[in-house]
Amino acid sequence: RVRIIGGQPGSIGQFPFVAAINVQTANSRFFCGGTFFKNQWIITAGQCVDGAILFTINLGSVLLDGSSRRRRSYQLNQIFELLDGGKSVM
Repeated sequence: RVRIIGGQPGSIGQFPFVAAINVQTANSRFFCGGTFFKNQWIITAGQCVDGAILFTINLGSVLLDGSSRRRRSYQLNQIFELLDGGKSVM
């Protein structure tokens, strides 16, 4: 099922730089996207990390539930705030 008008399903390995970030706060759970680069960094929007207490980062899956066999999951180590007030995730 195509979820983006004019879009097409992605194939496994087609977008290795796309990170799916599952975020949990005290009151909610939600999903954010990020960009994986230099084999250790993920950059995302600041609102994705504000108030968060738990993150799971999934790479290598084209399914939102992360059920791909090639998926790699990581826990967050640190958050670095950029000078312009944004935040990036490592």
